[in-house]
Amino acid sequence: MDSNGSAAREPAIPPPVRPWVLGVRGADALRHDVPLAEGTIILGAGRSCAVVLRGRDVARQHATLQLSTERARLSVFPHAAPAVLNGVQVREAGLEPGDSIQVGDVHLTLHRASAAARDAGASPNGSNAGAPPSSSPRGSHSAGRALGYLETLCRWGLHGPSAGRGEMLAGLCEALGAEAGCVFVSDEKGGVTCAAAWGDVLPEIEQAARAIAIPPRGGAPVDEIEVAEGTGWAAAGFATPGGSTFGLFVRGADLAADTAPLLRVATRLFGHDYLRERASGPRPPAPAAVKGLVFPTDIVVGRSPAMRRLYEELATVVDGQLPVLVLGETGVGKEHIAQVLHDSSSRRERPFVTINCAAIPSELLEAELFGIERGVATGVSERIGKFREAHGGTLFLDEIGELPLPLQAKLLRVLEEKKVQPVGGQAAPVDLRIVAATNVPLDEVAASGRFRLDLFHRLAGFIVQVPALRDRAEDVPLLFEHFLRSTRGHGARLTPAALAALVRHRWSGNIRELRHEAARIAARIGAGGELDLGDLSPAVAAALAGTPTAAEGETPSGRTLDDELARIEGALIATALRETAGNVSHAAQRLGISRARLRRRAQELGVDRG
Repeated sequence: MDSNGSAAREPAIPPPVRPWVLGVRGADALRHDVPLAEGTIILGAGRSCAVVLRGRDVARQHATLQLSTERARLSVFPHAAPAVLNGVQVREAGLEPGDSIQVGDVHLTLHRASAAARDAGASPNGSNAGAPPSSSPRGSHSAGRALGYLETLCRWGLHGPSAGRGEMLAGLCEALGAEAGCVFVSDEKGGVTCAAAWGDVLPEIEQAARAIAIPPRGGAPVDEIEVAEGTGWAAAGFATPGGSTFGLFVRGADLAADTAPLLRVATRLFGHDYLRERASGPRPPAPAAVKGLVFPTDIVVGRSPAMRRLYEELATVVDGQLPVLVLGETGVGKEHIAQVLHDSSSRRERPFVTINCAAIPSELLEAELFGIERGVATGVSERIGKFREAHGGTLFLDEIGELPLPLQAKLLRVLEEKKVQPVGGQAAPVDLRIVAATNVPLDEVAASGRFRLDLFHRLAGFIVQVPALRDRAEDVPLLFEHFLRSTRGHGARLTPAALAALVRHRWSGNIRELRHEAARIAARIGAGGELDLGDLSPAVAAALAGTPTAAEGETPSGRTLDDELARIEGALIATALRETAGNVSHAAQRLGISRARLRRRAQELGVDRG
């Protein structure tokens, strides 16, 4: 009792500060945003972790995040595999907003929460299910914030940037005063999929789907949106033309009074974005991880057995001074192999320098490679040269077979003495790794006397043979979709005929030709919809009918019709498994065959079912 005889009020406990948000994206490409409070956050596969990461190569307790209002730091436990921070393997590092972190095959993105999100009241793992109801009356939420969010959401809905769905969902929860929310899709059989989540609401997705139990209506319009509300939760949804239900679910002890109308509008805009994304086809899956290698974020990693073996071999020589010789036809991606080797090595913080030995006139190539001192000739300025520019890092010598014989002798001397002498200057020590590449059989060129045999043996410390695209046809659909999407965000579904033609085509120009085909199609047809045989170039479309073209070239000797059919069948099986996230039943249904036959043929053809 106080002096007035009334019960003394206990001081209000301020909500915890949550200055950070961790975006979690697993191998299924679904995003889950988790608000984080200050302190130490444990990440891992174990249920006791504050943030549970479900994926391959994730330890039960994998790493910790030390978070304060201004700082964030990542520390990986000694027993766990290193994390990959912005493409670089680390065990401990400071973090900045926007940093990309990979733990196993789970991708994390750290960014700062808005002021509203910091006051949302969630625990470090995003859950507040055990918190007492708020004493503030329902409807105390600011209507101005909801209207401001509605304007932002409408602008977002016009553009449909699906990658920002998680951020927009977080804004919806803030506008409604919700602690957590999710975007979900449920099918007529009761299966529920989460398309985005804010906070720990995943266990309640089935409750949300049951609340919006809309019978299939064939081509029901999106405008028919149903809303359901209960104590501390609200949901809205509509039946899609395909018969599934799309919905939004929010939970909170103090939801705003205007929850229903705002949720209805948000559902319409989120739903349009979802249907637009579905119409443009599935997103390319995350790169297949290879232990010991770091891949550039803008590169789609081939998943064929041939490329898998290549990367596994490459992982054995990422560190050290051993020169690497990359062999392969024009356009197969030899520079990509050199970049992966550099990014995965201890030299990754130092320069990666490239030079095409065939693209520079021979009279200028010496200065470009080794440098030139100022004043050697009238009007000549100093040039440091590619060797000294790459000091401490990696020098990639493309088309090394075109290097003139006099420069071959000088290159050999640099490799032997580890010193480079610029034109008109003194020799200086250099520490770098040489990766050379050529599209000609260098040993045969050396035997003919056009390339020094001793230099060949010096460069060929380790030889990597990059397979031609026609020898890894199962990678064609994955690469094609990636190139198509990277061109103005274009997306399209491939009809079976178009897919078969792409797989059957010989691709004499390899990945470079495939990229140009995707760019040509993206410039000619609109985004979305179906890509059919008539949309392909005549040379590619003719491949389906077996008509030989100049672009295809002759069929290699020794390859029979059965070989060609097996190659196409393997590519179609690999594509179906990829697009169904490895679900054998769904892939078999898509291909029109039984599960047993799919399993048997995948094993016989060497298709990776993961």
